[in-house]
Amino acid sequence: MSRKSFIAMIIVFALFTSMHSGCGGSSSSTSYSTNGDTVTSNDQSGNTTSGDQSGTPPTSNDQPGTPPTSNDQSGDDNNSDNSNTNSNTSGGLTFSPDSYTTGTVSGVSYRAYTNITYVASPVNESYQRMSIFIPETYISGGTINGYTASTAPIFMPNSVGGYMAGQISSPNASNSAGQALAKGYVVVSPALRGRNVSNGTAPACIVDYKAAVRYLKANKSNLPAGDTSKIISSGTSAGGAISALLGATGNSSDYDTWLDAIGAADATDDIFASMCYCPITNLDNADGAYEWTFGGSSTASTTLASQFIAYVNGLGLGYTLNSDGSGTFADYLESTGITLSTYGATRDKTQIPAFDRLDLSSAENNEFGDKHFTDYGYSNNTATTNGMADSAIIKAMNPMNYIGTADTAKYWRIRHGTEDRDTSIAIPALLALKLENSGCTVDFEPAQGERHGGDYDLDELFDWIDSICK
Repeated sequence: MSRKSFIAMIIVFALFTSMHSGCGGSSSSTSYSTNGDTVTSNDQSGNTTSGDQSGTPPTSNDQPGTPPTSNDQSGDDNNSDNSNTNSNTSGGLTFSPDSYTTGTVSGVSYRAYTNITYVASPVNESYQRMSIFIPETYISGGTINGYTASTAPIFMPNSVGGYMAGQISSPNASNSAGQALAKGYVVVSPALRGRNVSNGTAPACIVDYKAAVRYLKANKSNLPAGDTSKIISSGTSAGGAISALLGATGNSSDYDTWLDAIGAADATDDIFASMCYCPITNLDNADGAYEWTFGGSSTASTTLASQFIAYVNGLGLGYTLNSDGSGTFADYLESTGITLSTYGATRDKTQIPAFDRLDLSSAENNEFGDKHFTDYGYSNNTATTNGMADSAIIKAMNPMNYIGTADTAKYWRIRHGTEDRDTSIAIPALLALKLENSGCTVDFEPAQGERHGGDYDLDELFDWIDSICK
């Protein structure tokens, strides 16, 4: 090969790489033509059974505060239902537009394609299913809220709570699925594996979420409506963390082995936008953030807070902290409407560390297979057994590792209640800052007076979706 040809090849490779990283970096997902239960707590160490539980989601017995509230887990939450009206045949992943039921919510008639298995080789078919809800108006060529069959956004909320399995949510007048249909969106509700079902520990939840996106994109020409280049995820608590992961990690090769193992469709998995309510995420650093915000004078608390200060200073985001905890990052939080002196005056989690507990008793330890996921937890273990989760899995569960390098979603909306003590507001704030530094468009605000929950501002959420999709 000549020197000139070699240089040309390098330039082409560089251009290709630049097209497939950063916020909104992928252009591969082009468009085509034509739930009222309570979200369970992030800290649910009570029910950690490994059997397949396809009925009502277990509730937490390990939450000192008020359980998070949401209107997105109602309706069809029995994912082991055998009335799959759109099953894949012979292990295929082809969507059939001919098999559906009908319903009406808030005056909008819709078609329901229920219990679709979205992978070819499911390891837990009770959860690796989803339902698709499409306004009937689009079938006859009509419009809703200015959208047509080819331009309607796809709203894809998850109902994960406490890193437990997420259920399929059917639309009703009060949940986000029903209200999204009334706004003219196509709604996709996936069930996702979680730590309380077989084969459900990390990274199963995000692998399933990605597989559901791939199924939609692989079938974009078969769907009666919905713009697969305008997929918007949403979730609360651990579900907010999974929404952040889906938005941050688009098309990352880190997940390929897991996706191949379950027979995910041969398609891309980047999305357009991500809504994250109080995300229990960045678990590697969540303990330090909690002690920096809510901590006291104990050795454990001050050690973890110091580790967090070093972490913030090493991110290169233009915001730093001094050794006493003050600094421009603290000033940034104050500028968003948080008064740190009152916000950090009380704490919900009494144990230190709050997430990677030394006795391996937390929901997050259980999510990693009853193992530690921080060096501090592993080094100070008090459980009868000790183990560290696989580093590849720990990496794959933190969106901060992928922002700007994978095909990260361009648009983000992040909310965290001013009365939320389940995780420090520093965690979603750092997520927002890193996204902004990577060129994403971010709407981040503390939610005044809200505790740990989501879906409390659906009108504003849908206004935001309209603003980025029209």
